[in-house]
Amino acid sequence: MSVIGIDFGNESCYVAARRSGEIETLANDYSLRATRSFVAFDGKKR
Repeated sequence: MSVIGIDFGNESCYVAARRSGEIETLANDYSLRATRSFVAFDGKKR
């Protein structure tokens, strides 16, 4: 069974997956485990 966990924090987000019976925090495209959290609004929608 495939399982992932996602942590949406105030400043950073993390994604973890179960691999070979262990929990591993996955790296993003920049080889970092933490990805900055942000919210964007365009001019017409919120």
